[in-house]
Amino acid sequence: MFAVVANRAIDPSSKLAATAWVRDRVHIDGLDDLDADAAYRAMDWLLEVEEPLAEAVYWATADLLNLEVDLLFFDTTSTYFEIEQADDPAEGETVGFRTYGHSKDHRADLPQVIIGMAVTRTGIPIRVWSWPGNTNDSALIRQVKDDLHAWRLGRVVWVADRGFASEQNRRYLQRAGGSYILGEKLRGGTPEAEAAPTNGVKDATDSVSKVRSWMEQYPDCNWGVACGPDSALLVIDIDPRKNGFDSFEEYETMRRDGALPPTLSVITGGAGRHLYFQYPAGETVPNRTNWMPGVDVKAAGGYVVMPGSNHISGG
Repeated sequence: MFAVVANRAIDPSSKLAATAWVRDRVHIDGLDDLDADAAYRAMDWLLEVEEPLAEAVYWATADLLNLEVDLLFFDTTSTYFEIEQADDPAEGETVGFRTYGHSKDHRADLPQVIIGMAVTRTGIPIRVWSWPGNTNDSALIRQVKDDLHAWRLGRVVWVADRGFASEQNRRYLQRAGGSYILGEKLRGGTPEAEAAPTNGVKDATDSVSKVRSWMEQYPDCNWGVACGPDSALLVIDIDPRKNGFDSFEEYETMRRDGALPPTLSVITGGAGRHLYFQYPAGETVPNRTNWMPGVDVKAAGGYVVMPGSNHISGG
């Protein structure tokens, strides 16, 4: 088993090629040769211990890399096999594992399997799944949520495309206080699509009746406020993950007029700050991303999430 894993990590190759790699290119104490059949049996053993092994690898990696798992992205794909016919069904099954189904590779003429992966916001894989080639994608995210439930990941927001956006999936992902972000076709005719703004901050309103209507219709939603001349707001957004506090402190130290005047300060969900200032009348101040490292200016054309909204971190 060690030889197979070492080969995969150092010089990935087929199991047959790994036997030559062990024999001719490396030295492993107590192992002068590797039999191909033994390598294949090792893979069978891995399948038997897949679930506890996947969890153990995750926690070791999470500790080493300090992984953030507040957002988990999930999607599936298919991969086909150049074989003449599908696998025979195993005992108690109606189809084999490599079988015909909807091919995302446009090769419906060949047997395939479905592969799913959950990754962090930075693209680090958490776990991989595989299913028979005729499996319907839509229900898979429910199995994935159940499989990872025992890992005690804390509060997780699931992110997936509109292929997983069924009403049943939405209800399932909200169990036990869960949250989700799912793609929505804007012309889909659903209430969610009708409510989604199509012009971003340009859809902001100052209508009290409209805001009250939104509050009644979406009592759990987050709220944003437009910045710029219409609202007379200018907000400095400080992100500590990008050393924003250091940048802002350096700016105030070097500023000719000294530090900025005291103002309303809001702690953001990511432990940053929103500093609220009055927008300068008669001037045009554009919205600026990365005004300084870790500091954005939310002005004309920008917006900020308002206090009282829920952040994915729980803040």
